Amino acid sequence: MSDAPVFQTRGLKAGYSSESVLNGVDWILEQGDSFAVVGPSGSGKTLFFKALVGLVPYQGSVRFAGYEVNALTAQRRQAFREAVGMTFQKDGLFDSLSCADNLRFPLNERLKLGSKEREKRVAQALEQVGLSGQGNLMVHEMSGGMQKRLGIARALLFSPRVILYDEPAAGLDPITTRSINDLICEMQQRHSMTVVLITSDLTQAQQVCKRMGMLWKGRFESQGTWEALHRSDNAAVRQFFGALPDGPLTEMAL
Repeated sequence: MSDAPVFQTRGLKAGYSSESVLNGVDWILEQGDSFAVVGPSGSGKTLFFKALVGLVPYQGSVRFAGYEVNALTAQRRQAFREAVGMTFQKDGLFDSLSCADNLRFPLNERLKLGSKEREKRVAQALEQVGLSGQGNLMVHEMSGGMQKRLGIARALLFSPRVILYDEPAAGLDPITTRSINDLICEMQQRHSMTVVLITSDLTQAQQVCKRMGMLWKGRFESQGTWEALHRSDNAAVRQFFGALPDGPLTEMAL
């Protein structure tokens, strides 16, 4: 395994149309780390997620295991796709397919497996996220929490080195959110993987991740432990972590 960081960005810039949202993000993610990307709405958290995996054009540098994501060879790009698992804010599940078929689909697309091995993988993926015996359920028959668990099961299918979670508890009640947080932590420990969490929920960030960074004005305004950011002297960070009504974040929104 490479000694290079799992991810490293230098001067990362990305945006929508002519509008720049990320304006020179410098960031390093080491193997085994867990990092939460937090910040106010519209600060570019999901755009950062997409830039990391090459889903949007960017300027600057995004490296995975030492290789520039935009310049990966076909062989390395396939390995990259298997090494990076992703869950999406809106789950990205196929509503017209069953729970199990949502897992069979990527397996059939990427791997040439016999039916016995494929079904074994599907059953194992469902079991480890607490969905054993639910394979025949249609997605629209599943609760929000079950759909989030299915999204995590799909992200784990190829034994990834790192998982990127985009708002994995969005729309869930506090009890279900806690169960999803516990599942993320359990999967990280069981599989010794690296985690990137995109979230607006500071409680979730604290429960799941060792470190975090606050995106604002297109860059990480501050990075460190939850305690360090909570005690920050930076006015924007202090306002966000203290949920204060007045400060630079609301001044910019006016």
